[in-house]
Amino acid sequence: MTSGAIRFGERPLTLEELLLVARGEARAELSADPAWRARIQSGVDWIATHLEKGEQVYGVTTGVGDSCVNPVAPELAAQLQKNLLRFHGCAASSGVIRLPHQSTTPVVPS
Repeated sequence: MTSGAIRFGERPLTLEELLLVARGEARAELSADPAWRARIQSGVDWIATHLEKGEQVYGVTTGVGDSCVNPVAPELAAQLQKNLLRFHGCAASSGVIRLPHQSTTPVVPS
């Protein structure tokens, strides 16, 4: 059962709200506020501008972490994003310790 939606972008969220989303007890939604949406769009535009110039963008046209020195072809950039989400969303081995759902909570920088 969910307790409604937690809207990102309207105000700072509390730890309790993040836990509701992490536990599946509330839906995450993006704010419809035009100013907040414009901030998101400016990041999208920044990336697009640099890609159009043929520049490398960390984590988009490069690997991440120690692999940041490895270029990724522009035509594979979208696939890299999918692969990163898949990589971080699953265990790679049967020997991995599985934490309870409540222990795997989101981290939000201040």
